[in-house]
Amino acid sequence: QEALDGAIEDFTHVIELEPNHAKAWNSRGLALANNGDLDGAIADFTRAIAINSEDVKAWSNRGNVRFDNNDFEGAINDFSQVLELDPKHLGAWNNRGNARQDMGDLDSAIADYTRAIEIDPNVAAAWFNRGNANTIDNELERAIADYSRAVEIDPSFTLAWFQRGNAYRAKGNPHGAIADFSQAIETDPKLFAAWFNRGNAHRRTGDLDSAISDYSSAIEIDPNDARPWFTRGDLRNNTGDIEGAVTDYTRSIEIDPSIPAVWMNRGKSRKRTGDLNGAITDFSQALARDPNLKPALINRGIAFMERSDFNRSLRDLTRAIELDPANNHYWTVRGLAFQRKGDPQAAIDDYTKAVELNPANSSAWKNRGIVRANMGDLEGGIADLQLFLDTAPDDELAPAIRAEIQKLRQQQAKAGAGK
Repeated sequence: QEALDGAIEDFTHVIELEPNHAKAWNSRGLALANNGDLDGAIADFTRAIAINSEDVKAWSNRGNVRFDNNDFEGAINDFSQVLELDPKHLGAWNNRGNARQDMGDLDSAIADYTRAIEIDPNVAAAWFNRGNANTIDNELERAIADYSRAVEIDPSFTLAWFQRGNAYRAKGNPHGAIADFSQAIETDPKLFAAWFNRGNAHRRTGDLDSAISDYSSAIEIDPNDARPWFTRGDLRNNTGDIEGAVTDYTRSIEIDPSIPAVWMNRGKSRKRTGDLNGAITDFSQALARDPNLKPALINRGIAFMERSDFNRSLRDLTRAIELDPANNHYWTVRGLAFQRKGDPQAAIDDYTKAVELNPANSSAWKNRGIVRANMGDLEGGIADLQLFLDTAPDDELAPAIRAEIQKLRQQQAKAGAGK
């Protein structure tokens, strides 16, 4: 900082002695930019250009600072002026491509990067930047080819490995992604995003232990990012470590309480431990952030049902059905709530809707069969229970249902004999 302040002071002294010293204005502009004074830097570069309109460095420097100041249109104009003065200025082609990319003009950006590559095919940054533009344009094969050339030129190019890993992942190649994220980690072991994304790729392959390990490494690098806590919580929940899952979800919520899914997933974990009140509180927090979050409505409805609070349960389950009336599972769950409340006809109506939507819904057939049998409709009950066996012959309840069918047939026979 002291050196920058001294340089600014020296260049200012030169300018005071010689106001038309373009190089001094340009140099002070660079010092101001390095000191964070972008507006002051732009003013100095502008003065240098006014003194010498063919000063390529001043045009280029002003373009760079305008880009850093998010004035992409101004940057494009400055880099275009550089290219009029020096058509082979590699940096101007590359940097104008960056500005055009940030403006959303991908075709022009790709054209600029391509021209930079034609001028010097051994500059890794141009290949990398064109790869980024192709990624945004969803041209993933072209992006992968560009990133591959970038890492051939510079095997230590961390972000090129990382971005190629992202492209592989987007193309459904998690193993290729893992290999590239590993290369990125090797060149920069503190790159949080590489650990996190490699964890996601491991998760996709089903290697949950490696995924948890990567999320843990990401947490060590940045313990204040909510995402790895959330995703590690999901995996711990899936592997049966419910206490660990709740701990991770809680930390994620402490960092960022705005994410509905974290509240919902912690609620599901709490429900698995039998903490229905805690689960309902979490589902309610999720719904406070997203009132139409259907999984939270269903899960809170189930929790209310398990607490025998049927009115609140039915309210939530009905709202879920209103949001997604074609979801056969929702009708099945509400049918169960009606069944437990003691409203068998409403339960039958919901189970009927469920099997209309999905004839393979074995739970709905089973539940409707039980309700019908309990209401005295033995023939209907037997038919539904048989359909349960037809749709789920290997279900763990199949032996008990076969025994129930046999029992109902005996009752049916006795009733027939009594007539």
